[in-house]
Amino acid sequence: MNSSTILSVHNLGLSLKIKGKHIKIIEGVDFTLKAGSTLALVGESGGGKSLLCKSLLGLIPEGAKATGNINLLLPENKVKDVLSITEREIATIRGKQIGILFQEPVSSMNPVVKCGQQIFDALTIEYKKNRMAGNKRVIDLLNLMGLDNPIRVAKSYPHELSGGMIQKVALAAALAGEPSILIADEPFTALDVLSQIEILKIMTKLKEQLNLSLIIVLHNLEMALKHSENLMVMYSGRVMEYGSTDKISKAPAHPYTKALLDIAKSYSENSKPIGIPGEIPSIISPVKGCRFHPRCKYAKEICKNAEPELKKAGHGGNVRCYFPL
Repeated sequence: MNSSTILSVHNLGLSLKIKGKHIKIIEGVDFTLKAGSTLALVGESGGGKSLLCKSLLGLIPEGAKATGNINLLLPENKVKDVLSITEREIATIRGKQIGILFQEPVSSMNPVVKCGQQIFDALTIEYKKNRMAGNKRVIDLLNLMGLDNPIRVAKSYPHELSGGMIQKVALAAALAGEPSILIADEPFTALDVLSQIEILKIMTKLKEQLNLSLIIVLHNLEMALKHSENLMVMYSGRVMEYGSTDKISKAPAHPYTKALLDIAKSYSENSKPIGIPGEIPSIISPVKGCRFHPRCKYAKEICKNAEPELKKAGHGGNVRCYFPL
């Protein structure tokens, strides 16, 4: 890992135990995350994006098996592979080195504990030792979220707040341990458009202020294009394309990426979008060959019989396709 790389993932795979057999759900994931940068994960639901994010924190389902390497840069320039350390060591990383913001903040928060206490519980040990300093830090974090009355919010229970306010509280809690990486797993799912824009602006501002690195799962490709340096397109447990967001947006190499970009463009131009025919296959019952071939107008016989490997794309990133655009 070079000095600017904070996370390096190599050949990451995840298998789930189904009816006594391990089924490969995710395979061959490679990417790097540089300090202060944003990686956006995009693709339809069921593509494995959330599973990938959870695996980075060792939060894999019971009976699952993860392979490959997840090398994380820790303080004092130490590098550890998340997949080769103990659960106790992983616990010191969650929230402290890598924070996570879930897509349903209400379900991730304790309904019977006040919001301020939940943020306090996520603070670093230095703040927890001094209640006065800790309480001040909680209010400071809520102020960073742009909340008008942080003291009232801190004294409120989650059910007393709107969805947008709860997501801001959840974001404050995710940053309370002062992580260097924040994973945001579809953070806008339950929010209205105005709240989505506001939360994204806050995250962008905090990224710059705190030199925070972001991994953000988005359904809105237009948001991803505007707010990320690198883009990863996932489909049925596979990385279909990865590289510079700017370069991919100008010259996508995979037909699936091109189709997603065309849909996003149609929305921005207020024209009728042309959907992708068919449906994404089950991640536990994938089709033979290229996962996307039943929906791809460029598919040939080889696409139906053998799965392509990731290879270099013209834009400098990677693409999983026999006949890249």
